[in-house]
Amino acid sequence: MRLPGILFGDKDIRFNYELAGGALMDLSHVVSASRYIAEQAAVGQARRREGAPAVDEDADARLVRLLATTVPEVERATAKLLGKDARIDAAMTAELVYRASGVRSTVTGALRDGLFSMEFSVVLEGEGGKVRVNNFAVPNYYHTVKFERTDGRVLTRTVYGEEKQTTYWYQMKAFLEAIKTDGKSLPASGLPTIEDTIANMETIDAIYRKAGMPTR
Repeated sequence: MRLPGILFGDKDIRFNYELAGGALMDLSHVVSASRYIAEQAAVGQARRREGAPAVDEDADARLVRLLATTVPEVERATAKLLGKDARIDAAMTAELVYRASGVRSTVTGALRDGLFSMEFSVVLEGEGGKVRVNNFAVPNYYHTVKFERTDGRVLTRTVYGEEKQTTYWYQMKAFLEAIKTDGKSLPASGLPTIEDTIANMETIDAIYRKAGMPTR
């Protein structure tokens, strides 16, 4: 995720260390998305190894709960520091490795990436081709899902859903459903559990340490 430098001034709370500021903290979506994709990749691999049916919600939920506590290895992390405070990252890029699935991931969170540049995208590369999701953060405004296969075929889709609501609306819908089912629907909903949230913050801490910066 990259945001233009003109959006936030030096005094913005996003750059206040005492308030846990920093680009990676503010744009932690990139770490969450990376970990979620790696979890799903591990689920798919487990299905193929065990010859499981295409959909086994109970087995998948158990595996997701297990993987939710996984903190990837941080191979490399590079920060672009804020001029006025070396404890604050104006941009951060990290390379992550997920041993359970073999997935390698590069994440970038930048609050100052040129004056007008903006990018909210996820790119997945596999044996069969590449998938690019544009504007995954606020897809209700506009988005595309582009499939580029190794055989040269290209497919582009949009998925707005019947309700055509914001991502916040879908999160709240899943949250209410989890309450109604005493949490049983939570793993399959995509909403983070407490364990997953802690693992996400542990990953962020590990990235800051790898970049030679203090945690927050």
